[in-house]
Amino acid sequence: MKTKTSVVLLMLSMILLIFAGCCKSRKHETTNVELFKLTSDNLSGIISKIKELNPAWDGTYSVISEAGEFIGLDFSASPSSNVSHVAIDNLSPLSEYNLTILRIPNSRLSDILFLRNSNLVELDISHSEVKTINPLQTNKLRKLNIAYTQIRDISNLRKSNLEELDITGNKHIKDISTLCEIKSLACLKMQGVCPSVKIDIGSMHLTLLYVSPLGTVAFYNMTYPDSLQELTIRDIDIDIEYAYDNHITPLESEDIKSTNKLTKLQKLSLGGTIAFPDHFLASPFLTEVNLYGSRFPNTRLHIPSKSLKKLNLQYTNIDSLEGIDLSNVMELNISNTSIKDIPELQKVTCLLVSDSDVSSLASVGNCCEKLDISNSKNDRIPQNLCNSLRDLIMRNAIVSDLSFLQKADKLETLDISQYTKDLEISAIIPSSAKRLTMTSCMLPKDTLEIPDSVRLNHLNISGNKGLKELQMNASELSTLGISNTGISHLSFLPPGGIRNIYASHGNITSLSGIIGSNTKKLDISHCNIESFEPLQTTTITDLNVSFSNFAEKDLKFIPMDSIRMLNVAGTGIHKLPKAMHDKISYVLYE
Repeated sequence: MKTKTSVVLLMLSMILLIFAGCCKSRKHETTNVELFKLTSDNLSGIISKIKELNPAWDGTYSVISEAGEFIGLDFSASPSSNVSHVAIDNLSPLSEYNLTILRIPNSRLSDILFLRNSNLVELDISHSEVKTINPLQTNKLRKLNIAYTQIRDISNLRKSNLEELDITGNKHIKDISTLCEIKSLACLKMQGVCPSVKIDIGSMHLTLLYVSPLGTVAFYNMTYPDSLQELTIRDIDIDIEYAYDNHITPLESEDIKSTNKLTKLQKLSLGGTIAFPDHFLASPFLTEVNLYGSRFPNTRLHIPSKSLKKLNLQYTNIDSLEGIDLSNVMELNISNTSIKDIPELQKVTCLLVSDSDVSSLASVGNCCEKLDISNSKNDRIPQNLCNSLRDLIMRNAIVSDLSFLQKADKLETLDISQYTKDLEISAIIPSSAKRLTMTSCMLPKDTLEIPDSVRLNHLNISGNKGLKELQMNASELSTLGISNTGISHLSFLPPGGIRNIYASHGNITSLSGIIGSNTKKLDISHCNIESFEPLQTTTITDLNVSFSNFAEKDLKFIPMDSIRMLNVAGTGIHKLPKAMHDKISYVLYE
């Protein structure tokens, strides 16, 4: 009996142990799968934790919602914040929450382990220091942006259902064979990627493809998908910080030799010294063509599409617009070309002919809103354009009669920099003007007076060294550039100051009456300021005091609650106090 009892007890113990193990396993599984929802009740707490872990972060974020529910977070820097990078390197508080969308471009993130249990549909970690995407659950991902990261291996995406993928600038990615296995992939951006493994690009069902000329050697049959609607074959834009290394692959560059006609193509962008088949331009659905910087054996193109709306031929060797249907073109850029004659452009709203051989605008219709004739041979603006022009750029122009400006009652932006004749702007500027740029001009007086009826929000008069005084109504002014001028006081500014002031290499000596609660960006580099104390009453985010008399003792005047970018090069300051340095996103020393 005792033996039977012992056996029963032993069996019960084993059952309990198994049950406990199952419970533990279930609990572990639940912890990894069942995540909390993002709600208005817990959001502020999450953001507070993120702020504690990332003290230099300015707190900018937005919530992405759908059907009344929070489904994601966007930490992208605000365009108006003048901050290029998001000072976040730790998002661990998000590990317990179920996000569908997460956008955090230009950050300091180095890993995404906090996303290992997430069910993301969209993720943007571009321009970060992330090295691997292996922690990701990719089965639900539809949109992934990992451009300009340190990622080398994308094999984890093989079983994904991605529709959009951006791997731009990832020069370390060598094997892209995985892409052919993603049957759902429609949009692929891989400029700056030069793989060592070839793929059959023609077998893919892409509607959008961005690739560098050197990257095309990874396509072994050079047949593009017939489904393509948008094709870009050009090097990465030069304003992006990326050093392209064309020695990283054993493959040799070759011209584009695709034989299919891409009859569904709507947008085409080709750049650099590449050769391409003429039938790339044969699609009747082409609406946008960008050939910036391309060189062709034949200096005339044939683009028959009547759907063409935008055409960019800047820096090409095209010398004539014959053979191109421009009947419906609304934006035309022929700057830096040898094109001389312009055909009828009745629908054009944006025309750029700077640094070209165009000498007459008589064929331009009455719809033109933006015109750039800088450094061109145009010596006259037709009267019919005065009724539609909103933006006029005429740097170093040879137009002698500026009276037409008085009739341009819709003109909002005027750039007349480097005008070589005496310029009496007060007599010709229309009251509709909002942005005026007139740097390095020939001004007949040392006082510039803007009529009271003109309420500018942007004024740049930098480079006029003989200018000593400025008079204007600044009630709507937000940006003022007076660098390299003799102006020493700005008594016309409102009590709270204005948003942006650029006064480097100038005669400003006092900040009193110049800056205030409205000031966000201030450049007083190469200036000799009596006192920096007025800084402490501002909410400045971007301050440049390089090569000025700013000293270590003046650091106490910097508004720590708002400052994000600081340039102290040439001041003798080589290190900031740690508490200050940790709060500032960007500091430039000498």
